[in-house]
Amino acid sequence: MNEYALITKNHITYQMSKNSRNIPCGLLQYHIDRNFIINLDIETYRDLNIEYNNNFILEQHSLSNLHRLLPNTKTGRQNFNLYKIIVIIKCSSIDGAICIKGALLNTNTNTNQITLITSMNDIKSNNYNYRKINSFDENWKICKCKMIAPLLFWDELKNRLCYSF
Repeated sequence: MNEYALITKNHITYQMSKNSRNIPCGLLQYHIDRNFIINLDIETYRDLNIEYNNNFILEQHSLSNLHRLLPNTKTGRQNFNLYKIIVIIKCSSIDGAICIKGALLNTNTNTNQITLITSMNDIKSNNYNYRKINSFDENWKICKCKMIAPLLFWDELKNRLCYSF
């Protein structure tokens, strides 16, 4: 059985581990069962957390943000209409660099699984030295990476899955 948990090195950003092992770099996180997220232990980290939102704010659910979070790949094009936004957070800097982190629900009745995606506008993307893929917005790139996010993201995602969906 797969057992997911949150881990942190700095009590500012958190990522999921699977079966007590770190998820390798360079992997997008698709096909995560919603129950894995619901069972994440957020409470353990609350007292030790240094910065709950780490300069991120909740962001609007919109078609343009969905375009920014979905990979413009063969699979992405085939499944575009199946995804709904659960939660998005955004961090902006003075120079215009923007990063959004989102959780998407695959509404296919057979899966109902979660996808975790980080996307950056061109200003932020130009200074990002790791693998990126195109999104449906030509001015945004998706990080080909695991989700590393402040506690705000994980807490809000879990709450929405528990109380909204």
